[in-house]
Amino acid sequence: MSIICEKGLKWFKHKGVCKRDKLIKCVTVSAKETLKQCATIRKDSAMLGKISGEDLIAKEAHYHEVCRKVYINTSKLSCGVSTENQEEDIELRNMITKGHLTICQNILKLK
Repeated sequence: MSIICEKGLKWFKHKGVCKRDKLIKCVTVSAKETLKQCATIRKDSAMLGKISGEDLIAKEAHYHEVCRKVYINTSKLSCGVSTENQEEDIELRNMITKGHLTICQNILKLK
């Protein structure tokens, strides 16, 4: 079952063709940290409750790739956050960018 959508089997359309979205096992610490950052930004207490203090790798947590992409999409993150001024919005975007940079660096280290 996916920790994001809480479904096991999921289908999506790609270029007009229905495809099955397989569950992917959470195998990196950066994957958990990215989910945690996004949940914090979204103020998603349900997700924070699922992942805070948990070792997602040891628990063999799974998620659908499409769900993960939608959940961590930076353009959608700012929609769920009410900022009082532009400085807060800039700070939020910088935090998201740093998270993405960390993920990219970790991927490059694996190669």
